[in-house]
Amino acid sequence: MIRARVLSFLDWTNDADKALAKRRAFLVMAVGIAALLSFWQINVTGPCVDFPSCQKFLINHDNLCVSEAECNKWAVKQLMLDGCDLAGLCSLPQYLILAKILLVDILDAAQGKSSLKEILPVTISWWSRRALIANQSILAERSPSLCTSLMALKPEGFGLSWGTDLNAELVQIIEGALQLEYGFIEYAFGHVDQANFRFNAAREVCGLEISLTGMLGFRTAHQIDPKAQMVLIARTSSDANELLEKDIEKSSTVSMSKDGKLDADTEEDILMLPRLVSAEDRKPKMTGNQLNSFQQAVVLAQCLHVKKSNPDDEMRGWQMAPFIEAVDSQESSHFLIKRCSQLLRIRWECTRSRTKQRALLMLDKLVEDIRGTAVYGVQERMCFAFCLQFPPLSSLRKELAEMMVSCGLVGEALQTFEELELWNSLIDCYCLLGKKAVVLDLIKERLKEQPDDPRLWCAMGDVTFNEDCYEKAWEVSKHRFGRAQRSLGRSAYNKAEYSKSMQHWQAALTLNPLHSDGWFALGSAALKARDLDKAVDAFTRAVQLDPENGEAWNNIAAIHMTRKKSKEAFVAFKEALKFKRTSWQMWENYAQVSLDVHNIAQAIEAVNMVLDLSQGKRIMVDTLDKLMDEVEALNKANSNEQSINPSVRLENGSTDLEKGAMVNESSNQPSLPTTKDAATIVNQATENEWLLARVGKLLSRVVQISPTSAAWGLLARWHKVKGDSMMRGEALLKQVRSLQGSDWQHNKEHFKELSQVALQLSDVYMETSSKTGYKKDLYSVQMLLRNLIKQGEQFSDEEYHAAVVKCLSDVEQTIRYLK
Repeated sequence: MIRARVLSFLDWTNDADKALAKRRAFLVMAVGIAALLSFWQINVTGPCVDFPSCQKFLINHDNLCVSEAECNKWAVKQLMLDGCDLAGLCSLPQYLILAKILLVDILDAAQGKSSLKEILPVTISWWSRRALIANQSILAERSPSLCTSLMALKPEGFGLSWGTDLNAELVQIIEGALQLEYGFIEYAFGHVDQANFRFNAAREVCGLEISLTGMLGFRTAHQIDPKAQMVLIARTSSDANELLEKDIEKSSTVSMSKDGKLDADTEEDILMLPRLVSAEDRKPKMTGNQLNSFQQAVVLAQCLHVKKSNPDDEMRGWQMAPFIEAVDSQESSHFLIKRCSQLLRIRWECTRSRTKQRALLMLDKLVEDIRGTAVYGVQERMCFAFCLQFPPLSSLRKELAEMMVSCGLVGEALQTFEELELWNSLIDCYCLLGKKAVVLDLIKERLKEQPDDPRLWCAMGDVTFNEDCYEKAWEVSKHRFGRAQRSLGRSAYNKAEYSKSMQHWQAALTLNPLHSDGWFALGSAALKARDLDKAVDAFTRAVQLDPENGEAWNNIAAIHMTRKKSKEAFVAFKEALKFKRTSWQMWENYAQVSLDVHNIAQAIEAVNMVLDLSQGKRIMVDTLDKLMDEVEALNKANSNEQSINPSVRLENGSTDLEKGAMVNESSNQPSLPTTKDAATIVNQATENEWLLARVGKLLSRVVQISPTSAAWGLLARWHKVKGDSMMRGEALLKQVRSLQGSDWQHNKEHFKELSQVALQLSDVYMETSSKTGYKKDLYSVQMLLRNLIKQGEQFSDEEYHAAVVKCLSDVEQTIRYLK
């Protein structure tokens, strides 16, 4: 094996010439770097040219004849770590195997051999990380073994002295590139906060300050009036500006013109870049400074963080747009930086119906640019190759084919899926065309050539719905292909065999515990099997790996809600709603747990969202009733505090209840309250007033949407808390009229409800009449009570009937008194 030969080549224990050993170690690293860059060129940066095979370095025996196809097949199996499938068929995988042997394996061997560690270049750990992340980039799933290896390789170079041969500008770029690369490693495994820390460190190194602001501008060619546009403002240091001039000379990629048009003509009237205007004179306006190439890479990294830290909705694309447009507006950009910015734009525009066709054309041109051999050389393409989150060519072609399918070009996508050996996508396309038998024949032909390929056996199972095919895939992979167990788990779940499904998912997750969808599926099976502890653990692992999984957060919250753990449910629902804001069911549950933890503000927001999303069809009467209970309790507690501290007075004139403004000052003269600080009491009381105003708006909205008796009763309670007897009386009167439409004469519960409201209305009218002397309302409630007594004679034995009789006597006495 080449690994043993290289270690023998580097063994200098019997040789006193350490300098020669160091030169040998540098030579080994250089060959490893060459192999890695060759693989990266043919699969990521382009141009795609013919490379000689390196199978002679990898075969076990010198006299063994192995074809290049067999060598590639062997190399692919070596790269499919932890049962992970490939994202698409890659080219020359043997080069990556050679790079990993010469870089990663040699570095691992040096950990237990001090003599070897002494002669290895310091930067071999940097190139080893690049080789490992290259391996991860071609996999469809996160590999736990690669994650462990990458996290074990601490970032070298943050505190190193780079000598005198490198100038300060180049050292700055190297240190910033190191931060970016390590940030993308964290990003690849879902460590969003750690990645953002590295991205910010890179931004500080290059002297870049960025901020978002709003400016007037035009988005379409035929737009008449300018609208507010979100724009990124970038400010750079003087040193960075000096580096920019040199960078422009080296870069040969020209950006879009400043009027926002593409290099290639398109028919869309939507501008690529917003045409900004000055707010004063409505003239074109430039934003920010020109950036050097490394600063542009930092801006794109910040754009990815915006994508990862926001929910997947329509707004996320617009939040990313200023970063993309900031790079597109540059006078010059390196090849891969420009292509990375274009890819982010394509993924954004393909979600909008008006720009979807343009996105398809741009992606097709992008793939051709990467594969093409003209215009851009290898050296320029390789600049910043590891400082950007740019996918391999196979992933780009897969994305192009999927976009073709979404545009109805299914036939065009078939050839690409077949070339990349993406059998699942190929099956879906043939099913859309109604040609399921064609893909079945194709898979059978491939199985004759490759009978030990587990991916083909799983594809056969997907077509025939035969579990034996998945078992065969598990067998030929020697129990290393996790996708086979995942397919068995899905099949068992669909048959309602939840315990069996859990077993298959656990087997798959044993191979690859970083598969977030697998943990979610395990949690779903456990939930169906009523194993709530297992379900919570599985869903928790899912959100740890993928914090954007709103469904997993929702399931965690639902389980806690079932177990009456309101605090835990509140936190989980809050996370879930960051990513699934259009589910009224989720908002409804969130309103309930918000009240359980006495968070009135969140409950109000949740109820409003339910009304919005259900278009007023979901009126949460029970939740609103509980909300009023909380408001009444708060009001009572606030009254008690003020009675205990008579020196505290609220200045309502300085409080903006409608906008929710908070008052942070107490009265002018200091006091010595017996329980709490006066300012604290004032702030609490003001917050309660603000909440009360919001509840009033909510209840007013409810009675407009659904003027039921329950809604009017809730509004009456709110007016009672506010101390507005007149408005409370109006609400109670409308509640009475609503209840009079029911069969209260024959229904005991309805008669009781109407009687209770009538009693409240009588109390309000007697109170206001005694103050104003106005008797008309008393006459109307007198007639109401008499009618209740007369038509409710069958309920004369009930306690509330007697209460109505007594109330009528009180009303009549009040009328006589006023006369």
